[in-house]
Amino acid sequence: MSMLNRPRHVVTVQNRRLVRGAHGTEYRLDGDPVEVPCTVRSSSATETNTDGLQVSTLKRVIARTWPGDVHSLITFRGDEYEPQGDPQEFDGSERTTHWEILIQRVKGA
Repeated sequence: MSMLNRPRHVVTVQNRRLVRGAHGTEYRLDGDPVEVPCTVRSSSATETNTDGLQVSTLKRVIARTWPGDVHSLITFRGDEYEPQGDPQEFDGSERTTHWEILIQRVKGA
């Protein structure tokens, strides 16, 4: 899998944690951002016109290691994404071990 051995992209992973405050539950940054070599592939893009145009862009991140979880904020090419579901680890063999993370754009550049 050349996409594992020679990743084409880099994403920045900022871990966050949920904190209950006076104004409800909110995210707080947790540690320093981490740059992760990976390959990013388009998964889907849809739009709906309910109460205005709404766009949903999904991408799949494929990486040897993954420092984040379902609460992480991922930045790729200036856009911000959040994981959809838990990051998935595939560890069938040492040669093909990797993570796959489905991410959805939440804020464009």
